[in-house]
Amino acid sequence: MRDLSMHILDIAQNSIQAGAKRVCLSIQMQADGWLLFSAKDDGHGMPPRLLAHAAEPFVTTGTARRVGLGLPLLKQSAERTGGSLTIESKMEQGTLVTARMDRRSMDCIPLGDVCASFLTLVMLNPQKPDFLLQATSPKGQACFDTRTARSILGGRPLGPNDYGWVKESIDQAFKPILEV
Repeated sequence: MRDLSMHILDIAQNSIQAGAKRVCLSIQMQADGWLLFSAKDDGHGMPPRLLAHAAEPFVTTGTARRVGLGLPLLKQSAERTGGSLTIESKMEQGTLVTARMDRRSMDCIPLGDVCASFLTLVMLNPQKPDFLLQATSPKGQACFDTRTARSILGGRPLGPNDYGWVKESIDQAFKPILEV
């Protein structure tokens, strides 16, 4: 994967397939040059045997395709910068994936279009799971919560007619924070 936004989509898809009701995605661009990305869900979690090998190539629980390269590629991207990838998971409690990357490294992958990835996740999953999207940088903080968005819209699911409003909300909140 060429950028972090593609990893975000991949990991969120894993959370959805794990039956998550809530997925929290966070990007922290620290003043010291480090980028922290985390994805936390309340899905089924991974059994210890799978967790021990989750960041190895071709390990997957997927049945539609047997690829299993998302986490290994994210790990490789993080480690190339001197960073790391950690995965914590408990059965029936969920999973937390954290990647730490040094943005100062010439090997650091770009952010990509994080706003478009967030928008895709929200619009393709209008009811469940709930998404909490957060970003912090020296430029400020941003947050988008699908529960709040649905509440503003009278409690109804997000639909195609809400695309422009959701896109504008995400872009206005996150673009100033994440622009490098």
